[in-house]
Amino acid sequence: MATNHIKGLQHTLLFKNPVLRKGLNVTIRKGNKWMKETEIEDELNIYETGNEGLHQRLAHGKIIGKALIPYLLIPEHWLGFEHDSSCENLQGLLKAMKTAYGETFSSEEYVTVVIFEVDYLQEKGGETYGN
Repeated sequence: MATNHIKGLQHTLLFKNPVLRKGLNVTIRKGNKWMKETEIEDELNIYETGNEGLHQRLAHGKIIGKALIPYLLIPEHWLGFEHDSSCENLQGLLKAMKTAYGETFSSEEYVTVVIFEVDYLQEKGGETYGN
């Protein structure tokens, strides 16, 4: 099947609670948008969302894997690479998903697991974002 997608496109990835590490990271996104609109090797410009709609660039990375799966079938070992340590298990992730997407988010939904590698982290007050 032919595709019109050009590999290496750049995408903006927004985080309300940016806890990133250099190297391997995982983020879980509701629905299939990230599955449909991205490809392996696409670049990510990663930003923190501010309370007033302001965005500060934190990091740069590249998508190295992705999967569209039911929430309850996310492998626990994948969550060990979750960008936010409070989301390293399904219970903590569910709480964060309800905060991000609203209380109507259900563990019965499909999600896209985006696996990405961070190659640059911005310093914040002399420290880098993340662990």
